[in-house]
Amino acid sequence: MSGFQNREVEADIARLRRGGADVEALLRFLRDRGFNESQSIGVLLRVGLDLGEIHDAIFTGETWADCRERNVRLHEQLYEALHQLSQEDDGNCKIIVEEAKRSEIGKKKSEP
Repeated sequence: MSGFQNREVEADIARLRRGGADVEALLRFLRDRGFNESQSIGVLLRVGLDLGEIHDAIFTGETWADCRERNVRLHEQLYEALHQLSQEDDGNCKIIVEEAKRSEIGKKKSEP
């Protein structure tokens, strides 16, 4: 997609948001136009949406539900890599991993 087309889509997203569209509707709009998850996140961030809200919608919404299992696996792999790094005794880098957050990966907000 060209830069012009991206700017055009960003303008459409901004108009939809001002009109009351929620993040799920914006993600659907972007996916229907061929944007992948990463590209969609980039567009939504550029128009001022919160990363946490975007992330939650991708993980719990219907637009990317067919990718949820893959996303959970990727997050688990990232967690494991960061956890391993946090155990290394490297004075140049310190990583703190919160155990409680791990159990929340991929859960809908309404799930216990």
